[in-house]
Amino acid sequence: MLPLTPHDIKDELAAKGGAKLWRQMDSHGNGLLSCAEFDKFIAEQLPQLHFAPAILQAFKRTGGDSVDNLLTAKHADALVANICYYVDLWVAFATGLSGDEGGLADRRLDAAASLEPALKSLGLDADADLDGVWSAMDTDGGGVVRFREFAAWVETQKPPPVNPLLPTPAIGTMLP
Repeated sequence: MLPLTPHDIKDELAAKGGAKLWRQMDSHGNGLLSCAEFDKFIAEQLPQLHFAPAILQAFKRTGGDSVDNLLTAKHADALVANICYYVDLWVAFATGLSGDEGGLADRRLDAAASLEPALKSLGLDADADLDGVWSAMDTDGGGVVRFREFAAWVETQKPPPVNPLLPTPAIGTMLP
């Protein structure tokens, strides 16, 4: 039997939904989920999806602008939908990594041509002006495109499934 791919695991995760997985995600059992707890859940239960940049983006998308936010059970389904979305983006992004630029450890693309396989895998227009797309992605002007920049650009072309709509308690804040 072949090992499951990230896409297979992602599909299984999406089918289960976050509400069914909440108790496993909330390892402390306090009704609040930190980014570290979510990362631990993915690493231990779904290692094929353990892409730190995707986990970080999914958590931030679900809980607001900061990974310091804590999520509650009402965020569970949104979190699962968002991790599925960002795993797809990470897998696409990784297709453009050749290893010459530092590979997965560095998480950056060094040339506009490396965007073509990533765009194709996401069903985006790979015939677009890659230099123009590159310029739009490289928002910090550093001459490389990091996953965060790649994800931000893709979000404008193919929006995430779930936007953060629920207020999230800040760390140290008591829930009613």
